[in-house]
Amino acid sequence: MCMKGKRANLRLSQSGLRSGLRMVLGIAVIMSVLMPGLVAVLVSGLILTYAPRAQASDIRAPGDYSAIQAAIDAAGGADPLITDLIPTMAPKEIHVYPGESIQGKIDSAHRGDTVIIHEGRYVEVIDFKGKVITVRSIDPNDPDVVAATIIDANQTGSAVTFTNGEDTRSVLSGLTLQNGKSASGGGIYCNYSSPIISKCIISGNTGLPLPPMAAAGLPASTPPNPLSLHVC
Repeated sequence: MCMKGKRANLRLSQSGLRSGLRMVLGIAVIMSVLMPGLVAVLVSGLILTYAPRAQASDIRAPGDYSAIQAAIDAAGGADPLITDLIPTMAPKEIHVYPGESIQGKIDSAHRGDTVIIHEGRYVEVIDFKGKVITVRSIDPNDPDVVAATIIDANQTGSAVTFTNGEDTRSVLSGLTLQNGKSASGGGIYCNYSSPIISKCIISGNTGLPLPPMAAAGLPASTPPNPLSLHVC
């Protein structure tokens, strides 16, 4: 009985230690955002705690968040809110191929990521959900690629939606948006958001009898709405 009690206490102690270390990790990451100059010191401690095989010399500069990511990974992950607070986490490219879901890739993207859509027809509608990301074809400067990379809304709504305060750091580029149908704009619905939309083909969409722009497949804007359209 005594041994069992000791083992139970040990398990509880280990669990408490892990919880405490996770809390320290969260606080350290948030402080790194508020006070970037402390990043190197904070991360050095995190690395020694969570990844003993990594060295403090891995921290090359206050703006190098790769070590923070290594610490988060070694700790078994962090709350998405904490992860999204890291402003200069190394951005990554997320590729989407025919048969995969663009929206699924958007949902998994983090601040600064680029979702690259390969040529093909994607029958779905997408929503940026306020994310600071770029969604584009493999080559927005090639008209043939743009014409061959299609988001087909299948008459189920606006092909692309921006309604969560997106700004110019949210970019849509080099895609064909078609077959959308919505009173809010068949091609794009943008409400109190200001993304950049560049080098896109917006055609074959239907807007219900509302503002003239909606009938053309463009956003039925709720002013003020500084939408940026570039060579569309």
